[in-house]
Amino acid sequence: MLDWERFPTAFALAVLAQEEYAKVLLLSLVDANAIPWSSDVRRALHDQVCKQLAAVILDYLSPDDEEFFRRHDLSRIGAKEAVFRADVLDAIHVICHERIPRERDHWWLDPSERSLDEIVESIANGRLEGHKQDAIYVRIGKAGDVLARPLEIGEAVAKAETARSERIGLQLRPYGRTPGLPKDLSSEKLVALFGLLTGRVSPEDYSAHWWAR
Repeated sequence: MLDWERFPTAFALAVLAQEEYAKVLLLSLVDANAIPWSSDVRRALHDQVCKQLAAVILDYLSPDDEEFFRRHDLSRIGAKEAVFRADVLDAIHVICHERIPRERDHWWLDPSERSLDEIVESIANGRLEGHKQDAIYVRIGKAGDVLARPLEIGEAVAKAETARSERIGLQLRPYGRTPGLPKDLSSEKLVALFGLLTGRVSPEDYSAHWWAR
């Protein structure tokens, strides 16, 4: 699609691919006993917004070269850092508190703390899903006017989402090991944090990890 300059179609297919990869993440978390296999989780597998939020996590787990070298910068050794980057933490919290449960409220947010990451909040509010729909359909307003056409999604956005999908796919379907989450530190943190937020891991067990202290 990119070669044929069908950028809206390429964008929509890339987002759809990320949503499919997100199912692997959710099922891997079930397999790791970080989230329960319940009707709410099964419903979340069909929740586009939930899967798009999970793709934020997958994007973090599948860094591009620039981000990879930044994380492994020797000058950062010993520096105290958060368990996850702010956008990843927010995506995890929204999934656990708003998307997997049937409730769709913000009871868990503390107004005295920082606001949600802008991109995560946008996805949670359905904006990416709207863009995906706009990449396929002409959107008509209440007055019958055209609000969005597929051609309004450009080359740069389509290429960025396609590259993200490819990176995520290579991480989840690597050569030489079983598909799914790798057995690395980021995955260990992810499983522990999901387990904590879903009540599968106690605060004491979570805090026992060296990286959580």
